[in-house]
Amino acid sequence: MGLFDRLMGKSGLEEGLREYRAAQDALLVDVRTREEYRQGHLKGSLNLPLDELSASKLPQGKTLYVYCQSGARSGAACRLLKSRGYEARNIGGLFGYAGELEEGEGA
Repeated sequence: MGLFDRLMGKSGLEEGLREYRAAQDALLVDVRTREEYRQGHLKGSLNLPLDELSASKLPQGKTLYVYCQSGARSGAACRLLKSRGYEARNIGGLFGYAGELEEGEGA
């Protein structure tokens, strides 16, 4: 889900986080820039900026739950990941998210 869903009152990120937490063999992936990630990210997430994603090697067989700031970059990331054979879910963006975020380098 993206910015439009947020404006319409839908909570894609929170729903996606519930699915991620209930899943086995899943990774939470933040595709924002390193600076955005340092300023605040979801606990346990892996930072793989969108512009570095194509060169990244991720484990096969895991569902990737992908987020960014608004849902646009995570959507692009999911399209790329799916084209490379990964199971990827766009869970949207942090825009409007009221939950807890970690600062610093994180996971």
